[in-house]
Amino acid sequence: ALKIYKENDGAIYKQIDQIKERLIEGFLASAEKYHVPLTICDAPAMFYTVFGVGLGRIKLTDRHAIDGMDNEFYERFRYHLMEEGVVVMILARWFIGGGHTMEDAEKTIVAFDNAMAKTVAEFPERYK
Repeated sequence: ALKIYKENDGAIYKQIDQIKERLIEGFLASAEKYHVPLTICDAPAMFYTVFGVGLGRIKLTDRHAIDGMDNEFYERFRYHLMEEGVVVMILARWFIGGGHTMEDAEKTIVAFDNAMAKTVAEFPERYK
């Protein structure tokens, strides 16, 4: 695996970063569309989604920055996301690897938006 990652001056890392950027951009746009506070905690080749806390995109340096996460909303969202064919790691972790494509990212953004719509409909008192 390390040989592949070193090929072409690490080109695969650029691909991973581009896919991650597209996912984050799409997820934040969807959250804004549905008026759901969302924080993206950014790290190399992965990120966390934190619903209920509207900090935008941050580097997580202090766990207190995300106090107030809406776990109930997240669990329902995760369920609907699985209905859409996307499985996200527990604790809202999103990992991007060399096997992912931009097409995968676009399909995931559509699934994210569909799951967001379904979940928001279940919590009309919280997110309008």
